[in-house]
Amino acid sequence: MQTITIGSKKVGKDEPCFVVAEIGINHNGSVEIAKQLIDLAVKTGCQAVKFQKRTIDVVYGAEELAKPRSFDPSFIKHAMERIAQYSYDVLPKEAQTRLAANPEATTNGDLKYALEFNEPEYREIDRYCREKGILWTASPWDIGSVTFLAQLDVPFYKIASASLTDAELLRAVIFFGGEVGQLFR
Repeated sequence: MQTITIGSKKVGKDEPCFVVAEIGINHNGSVEIAKQLIDLAVKTGCQAVKFQKRTIDVVYGAEELAKPRSFDPSFIKHAMERIAQYSYDVLPKEAQTRLAANPEATTNGDLKYALEFNEPEYREIDRYCREKGILWTASPWDIGSVTFLAQLDVPFYKIASASLTDAELLRAVIFFGGEVGQLFR
């Protein structure tokens, strides 16, 4: 097996185990919760943390996004806090209007958008991880997410098992994958 370097960490034969803590969307749409999970990963000796990145309206169809879905109201609260903090529409305008009129009229799309971090959140996560001395990445679920992560210069990509047969996505990851991508070219 070839040894590669991810960030400043060597991965390969005779190297220590490279442990990645799965955060995914368990931050519940809150950067503060994400930071707490990063702190736990650092405390337990992990080398990296991993999130998920999706372009919601590419990964999910309109019918799926419109389906009614109940979920913890704190997710919408976190989304509204991010709207105020980062000055972008975490939730689409129509969702904000609908939820202002009826906070319980939540949809699957509301959940997906509320949990999806974008550039401001990932810039904060990047800064925080650098401060804490831990690497971070995300599993991209679509080509737009691959290019998004490439712009943030993630040290590696983790492919979700559901994406292992997505040839276009895998080609995009190989193209943007830096040293790891070089292994597959």
